[in-house]
Amino acid sequence: MNDRSFVSATHYRIFSGLGLAMICVAQDFQDIIFPNIGLAVLGLWMVFDPRPRVAPLFIVMLSVVQLAGHYQNYQSLRFTPTFVPFEPIGLLLSAGTMLFLGGQYRLLALRWHAAPHDPRFPRPKLHDDDGRPQVVMTRPESSLSPREIVVFLIGSALCVLFGQWAWDQLGDNWMVTDFLPPRFMRFAFLIWLVTVGLFVGGGVVGYWRSVHDEPARARLYLQEIAWSEARREYGRIGRWIAWGKQRVSRRRRKSS
Repeated sequence: MNDRSFVSATHYRIFSGLGLAMICVAQDFQDIIFPNIGLAVLGLWMVFDPRPRVAPLFIVMLSVVQLAGHYQNYQSLRFTPTFVPFEPIGLLLSAGTMLFLGGQYRLLALRWHAAPHDPRFPRPKLHDDDGRPQVVMTRPESSLSPREIVVFLIGSALCVLFGQWAWDQLGDNWMVTDFLPPRFMRFAFLIWLVTVGLFVGGGVVGYWRSVHDEPARARLYLQEIAWSEARREYGRIGRWIAWGKQRVSRRRRKSS
């Protein structure tokens, strides 16, 4: 029995709904009522939308709701409360955001193609049993595996833990020289942390994927690398071969 038969895009919708519930519960503990209801309505529409496309809008709305709640609780936007790492409300909010946005972007990758549709071929028009139009997926749902789900959950948890640690480090008074204020040093440390984190994380993930990749895909990847490095030599050899064929054909025409 294929272990991929029970994994579908519905799992990512469930993760998105679970993340939305965690966000709403965390904001309810923050005494954010009416903006939280509006965010929940927007999130539910995104979860049940057959073709998600407004994930950045949710980030903007969540930021606006958090700013409104901050002003409601402290009567000022400049006041910054003391950050407590691994606080339950902070963990709920960050984990819910990771699950919701991660699930939405996975659904987006299944529904939207990286390249536009080729106009030389007719666009397929599929309908379900009720006659409603279906969106063509970029890859079949049978290609979704349990390992992909596990990697998604572990990656989300690691990102939440790393974010809590990084934000706790940014709260310290970083002083290198007397003429640079701590706020500037926090900003510089944030840029350095994001740059190094993306570079190291991308290298680790790329190495892990290359080690655990399928043989056919790894062979195709090596062929692409070999072609990109030797395409000039291949082109030069091809031109010499074409020149030789033309010269032989000209000699044959002269001799005949």
